[in-house]
Amino acid sequence: MKGLGLKVTTAVLLTVVASTLAVGLIIIGRQGSASGEDAATTRLILLFSVLIAGGIATAVGSRLASGIIQPVEQMTDVARSLSTGDFSRYAFVNRDDELSALGEALNEMSASVRRMLEAASTGKGHLEAVLSTMESGVVFIDSHGRVSMVNTAAVKIFNLQDAYLGRPHVEVLRNYQISAEVDRAITTGSSMRLEVNVIYPQERSLEVFLNPLAGGPNGSGVVVVFHDVTELKRLEKIRRDFVANVSHELKTPVTSVKGFAETLLDGAISDPATAREFVEIIFREASRLDMLVRDLVDLSNLESAPVPIKPVPDDLRDSVQASTRKAALKAGPAGVNVRLRTPGEPVICPIDGERIEQVMDNLLDNAIKFTPRGGVVEVSLEVQGNYAVVTVADTGCGIPPEDLPRIFERFYTVDKARSKKTGGTGLGLSIVKHTVDLHGGRVQVESEYGKGSSFHFSIPLFSNHMPRAGAS
Repeated sequence: MKGLGLKVTTAVLLTVVASTLAVGLIIIGRQGSASGEDAATTRLILLFSVLIAGGIATAVGSRLASGIIQPVEQMTDVARSLSTGDFSRYAFVNRDDELSALGEALNEMSASVRRMLEAASTGKGHLEAVLSTMESGVVFIDSHGRVSMVNTAAVKIFNLQDAYLGRPHVEVLRNYQISAEVDRAITTGSSMRLEVNVIYPQERSLEVFLNPLAGGPNGSGVVVVFHDVTELKRLEKIRRDFVANVSHELKTPVTSVKGFAETLLDGAISDPATAREFVEIIFREASRLDMLVRDLVDLSNLESAPVPIKPVPDDLRDSVQASTRKAALKAGPAGVNVRLRTPGEPVICPIDGERIEQVMDNLLDNAIKFTPRGGVVEVSLEVQGNYAVVTVADTGCGIPPEDLPRIFERFYTVDKARSKKTGGTGLGLSIVKHTVDLHGGRVQVESEYGKGSSFHFSIPLFSNHMPRAGAS
């Protein structure tokens, strides 16, 4: 801008000087016939006139240039600030001319750009907040097939590390089926939906939605949304298995009852010995049905009731001792020895006594059923840290290693033939796990096939700030 000011000043000065010289030449021409002394005087006057005119021209030109250059320089500085994102500066113009209009336009542009950037920043913040809180994974892929944005859920699903932005989607997603559909969506510009199973970083079932962004084929890319439906698939499988197992468990005793009843009606009832045998079978199968229905009701209540247990501070020894005494009466005829070991002082825990006895009954019943004559079932209660730990150990047949992860599933039995013979429903251990979980504890099992099993469940100890049972 300084160069422009110099040019303006020089132009004004030259104009004034040229005008002065022209006037001087006219005067010299008219006085050409004058004497030499007069001519010298005239030239001297002309010189002084040119100098005075030049000084005046310089002063006037500088003044004019300053009035033009300063606002222009100020607006230039404001424009430079805008280009760096600084919208705090304004062009101050108090003139009523074109420069003032230019300054006002620059200020309006600055305010407009600032508003648009603030709106864009707010929208981006909202989008990032929404994407970061979504449980579904979201990945944006540009038209060149490179990952441009990934939300937190997608990072967890694919176990992504640093520097995944800008990389080809095939390297980031690491699944050929998904990558092939992404390329197809970018090329055709059409939405797609598919279900895939991924094995890295862990096995999952994913429902994938692909939606091309604005621009059509080979346009702005595609957004890919991943819904993790692994748990839904697992629950659906459990539901199907549950229905199938219930149907099977109900069908067997019902068929027996119906078959023997029909045999009795066909004439076997007239034979007292045969009739009694058939009635005993019908009674045994009916009892099994009754046990199955009661276990199903208990399991349903534990899973669906708003408050399935009502814990109060109580001595855990009472529930353990009561169940062990009942189990000893059953174990005597089977030739199984039941032993009990408990602390000498109370073990106070917030428990639902009836539910804890049900847990003990199920564990002891299983231990006695699968322990051969002459074997031992040992029950112990001890305090470990902030928990009371109950152990039911037997010297029975044990559990094969491949069956250990599944023994707490509904209707899962290790020896199905023996379970049917002993009247088991396959729901006892499921009830045990649900009940202990509701008490804030854990159930664990250790077993060596052919040598016996040990079931442990822990219950949190009574906290000192809770009122004890019977306290006022």
